[in-house]
Order: sequence, then C-alpha cells, then structure tokens
Amino acid sequence: PCPEKVVVASVAGNHIADAISDAADQLWQLQPEFINSQRSFHGLVNDYAEPDRLGVDRLLAMLAAYRELGGPVLVIDCGSAVTIDLVGADGIFLGGVILPGITLACQSLVAGTVNIDNCLLDGEIDTLAKTTADGVKAGVLTGLAGGIEKVVSEQLAQSGLTPRIVITGGDANRLANHLSLELISRPDLVLQGLYLAAAESD
Repeated sequence: PCPEKVVVASVAGNHIADAISDAADQLWQLQPEFINSQRSFHGLVNDYAEPDRLGVDRLLAMLAAYRELGGPVLVIDCGSAVTIDLVGADGIFLGGVILPGITLACQSLVAGTVNIDNCLLDGEIDTLAKTTADGVKAGVLTGLAGGIEKVVSEQLAQSGLTPRIVITGGDANRLANHLSLELISRPDLVLQGLYLAAAESD
C-alpha cells in the first residue's frame, strides 16, 4: 500500500538520499522528508559546536532514550561506528565520542596487514590466543569493550552525572557480553527516535 509519507534519517551521503528520493517518487509519487540535525531537536538541545554536523542517527537515538527514560541518559550505539553520547537531565546533549565499530576495526586490520586475512568473531574469546584469528577476535572485542568503559568512566567523572545507560545497534548484544556496565537494551533506538520525530513533523 501507498504510505501517507516517507520520512528518512540518513548519514550515508547525497547519493543515497537521491536514490531514496527517486525510489519514493517512482513507487508512490511521494517526496521523502529528510530529518536533519538542528540546535533545537524535538525537546533536545543539540550543543554540538556545529549542530548540523552531528549525525542525525545519534540525535534520534538520544531522543528516543530521553523520551523513554528521562535524563541524564547515556546512549551507546554499536553500529558501523560506536558512538557514546551523554544527555543531561535538562535534555541538553553534553557531548560524545566516536569509535570504530567491530566490523571497521576488523577491516582495518585485514586491509592494513599482510598476514591477517580474515576476522571471525563467533565463539568464545581468549586473550591468551594461540592463533592470529583468535588474537584478532579477542583484541577487537576486548579492546573496544575496554575503550567503551574508559569513555563512559571519563564522561561520568567529567559531568558528575549518574545516567542510565542504554545500548543499541546491530552489534549491541555482541559488545554487551564484554561490558561490566549496567545496561538497558533497546535494539531499535534510532528507529524509535525517527518515529517520534516523524510524528511531530506534521
């Protein structure tokens, strides 16, 4: 059936946005509405140095977490990149970091070395690994988990806040198994935020 409207959040570049627009026009004769980052964002205050440069996926995840749980809330989004973003009790985005995600970390090792030709992430990890593949798996997962915990610790110390911590994204479960943080799992946080933004954009 033909939708009433098409609402899009994308950080994949103009060529993808153009392809989505063309598809929506051909299928339904609709022009998509693209959600963009702004200083004032559906009750959040985007305090990025250049507000329009903050990835809209990050803002949407923060919006959904803040609407459900209130603030302060910290969002760990585990996708192609891992982002760790803190929202204060008053809805102000206080800042965050960007780390390479699991797949990007693996790809960089495979592309940048001679003797690593795959990156298998299934099964148990052993930091006393005795094969290159096991060493890569243990290094990527424990390294990223350690980085996340270090960032969270620094953010909490700097802000003086004790937020609830929400984890989301395609690799959330895989990374959560290696984190000692008390986490709330919300697999589709970005889509939940997109739904909220779309409903309020009428």
